[in-house]
Amino acid sequence: MTDPSVPTLGQMMPQPRKTNTGLRWVILGCSAAVLFFVSAFVFLNFIRPGMDLGSGSTGGTARSDVGTPTCSHPSGTRDYLATVTVTNSTDRPRDYTVTVVFLRGDKTEITTGTGHVNRLQPGKSFKVEVNGRAAPEFLSTCEVDSVRRS
Repeated sequence: MTDPSVPTLGQMMPQPRKTNTGLRWVILGCSAAVLFFVSAFVFLNFIRPGMDLGSGSTGGTARSDVGTPTCSHPSGTRDYLATVTVTNSTDRPRDYTVTVVFLRGDKTEITTGTGHVNRLQPGKSFKVEVNGRAAPEFLSTCEVDSVRRS
């Protein structure tokens, strides 16, 4: 007969721990997928628009291809006009979208306007007229707000 105070072989061996290994892998995979899609969304919507990716072209940034605008506002009209020169510094034809902001003397925005240049050849320049419309106000200056080169 066995002594009840002495553990048997079955009692001495530790019981296998139940693990949720499969569930852990599913959670890890879903977390990685969510991180990937969030990163892709941020890159495509916020980072890439200002970049010139994968073009293999030489040249400066899109912003450096655009000069300082000259601004005008005919008295009593709602029209604001900026003229800016765009020069393609890359090695292939490019399209440009230039947004100009028209400002009051205190640097607050009156209005914005957008101008486009299509298929500007390498090394060539083009004067773009950017128009904005708003209630007649005193125009102090205008500045290039953003440039997109594609």
